[in-house]
Amino acid sequence: MCLKLVRPIHEYADQVMQYKEEMLANNDSFDGCEGLEEVNSFLEWIDFENRLKRKFEKWRQIGT
Repeated sequence: MCLKLVRPIHEYADQVMQYKEEMLANNDSFDGCEGLEEVNSFLEWIDFENRLKRKFEKWRQIGT
Protein backbone atom coordinates (compact mmCIF):
# COMPACT_ATOMS: atom_id res chain seq x y z
CA MET A 1 0.00 0.00 0.00
CA CYS A 2 1.25 3.49 -0.84
CA LEU A 3 0.42 6.75 0.85
CA LYS A 4 0.27 9.74 -1.45
CA LEU A 5 0.40 13.19 0.10
CA VAL A 6 -1.31 15.94 -1.86
CA ARG A 7 -1.67 19.64 -1.29
CA PRO A 8 -5.07 20.68 0.01
CA ILE A 9 -7.08 22.20 -2.81
CA HIS A 10 -10.66 23.40 -3.07
CA GLU A 11 -11.62 20.11 -4.72
CA TYR A 12 -11.21 18.50 -1.27
CA ALA A 13 -13.02 21.19 0.75
CA ASP A 14 -16.10 19.10 1.53
CA GLN A 15 -13.99 16.09 2.52
CA VAL A 16 -11.79 18.18 4.81
CA MET A 17 -14.74 19.74 6.61
CA GLN A 18 -16.50 16.37 6.87
CA TYR A 19 -13.32 14.95 8.40
CA LYS A 20 -13.34 17.80 10.94
CA GLU A 21 -16.94 17.03 11.91
CA GLU A 22 -16.14 13.33 12.34
CA MET A 23 -13.12 14.15 14.50
CA LEU A 24 -15.23 16.43 16.71
CA ALA A 25 -18.05 13.89 16.97
CA ASN A 26 -15.60 11.22 18.12
CA ASN A 27 -13.60 13.51 20.43
CA ASP A 28 -10.47 12.63 18.44
CA SER A 29 -7.20 14.55 18.47
CA PHE A 30 -6.42 16.98 15.66
CA ASP A 31 -2.67 16.39 15.85
CA GLY A 32 -1.08 17.18 12.50
CA CYS A 33 -4.20 18.87 11.11
CA GLU A 34 -2.61 22.34 10.93
CA GLY A 35 -5.18 24.02 13.13
CA LEU A 36 -8.26 22.52 11.50
CA GLU A 37 -9.99 22.51 14.88
CA GLU A 38 -9.54 26.31 15.12
CA VAL A 39 -11.33 27.31 11.91
CA ASN A 40 -14.89 27.48 10.64
CA SER A 41 -14.29 26.96 6.92
CA PHE A 42 -11.98 25.33 4.43
CA LEU A 43 -10.92 28.73 3.08
CA GLU A 44 -9.90 29.84 6.56
CA TRP A 45 -8.00 26.59 7.12
CA ILE A 46 -6.16 26.68 3.79
CA ASP A 47 -4.91 30.20 4.59
CA PHE A 48 -2.46 28.68 7.07
CA GLU A 49 0.32 31.23 6.57
CA ASN A 50 -1.85 34.23 7.45
CA ARG A 51 -3.47 32.40 10.39
CA LEU A 52 -0.02 31.63 11.76
CA LYS A 53 1.10 35.24 11.36
CA ARG A 54 -1.97 36.48 13.26
CA LYS A 55 -1.42 33.92 16.02
CA PHE A 56 2.22 34.93 16.48
CA GLU A 57 1.28 38.60 16.47
CA LYS A 58 -1.16 37.96 19.35
CA TRP A 59 1.53 36.09 21.27
CA ARG A 60 4.03 38.90 20.64
CA GLN A 61 1.58 41.50 21.94
CA ILE A 62 0.87 39.45 25.07
CA GLY A 63 4.60 39.17 25.76
CA THR A 64 5.19 42.93 25.66
